[in-house]
Amino acid sequence: MPADAADLPRERLWALGPRALATPELLAILLGTGGPGQPALAVATSLLDGAEGSLRRLAARPGGELLRLPGVGAAKAARLTAAFELATRLLQEPRPALPRIREPADVARLL
Repeated sequence: MPADAADLPRERLWALGPRALATPELLAILLGTGGPGQPALAVATSLLDGAEGSLRRLAARPGGELLRLPGVGAAKAARLTAAFELATRLLQEPRPALPRIREPADVARLL
């Protein structure tokens, strides 16, 4: 990876995995591009700062309010709103049941 690519969120995502990225970097990937004279990471950081650093507060903002934020147009507001809704739905899905282990044969079946 080129030296300057190490600073780009998308390249860091592929190189290091999503858990290695900070929240603003993940938001920058969702945004795709920045605003006039601002990279996506700066817009993402500004969005989080405006929500007191809280992803939950940012997600609670109505889509129309997101549209009024600098660097966020209709497409970016829609992507963010959709991502937050997907996260909500993911949390609402029941977790798959874990297998019960009562005897050594249960462990053998899992291997």
